[in-house]
Amino acid sequence: MKLFVGLDVSLEKTAICVISEHGKIVREAQAASEPEA
Repeated sequence: MKLFVGLDVSLEKTAICVISEHGKIVREAQAASEPEA
């Protein structure tokens, strides 16, 4: 199965979305953009 990852980066948070080759959302998450966090 092929997976595609999209990142939406801002100063505070990075939104992460993993989508299968068929267009189904596999995983959504958010992480702090600063490495110290």
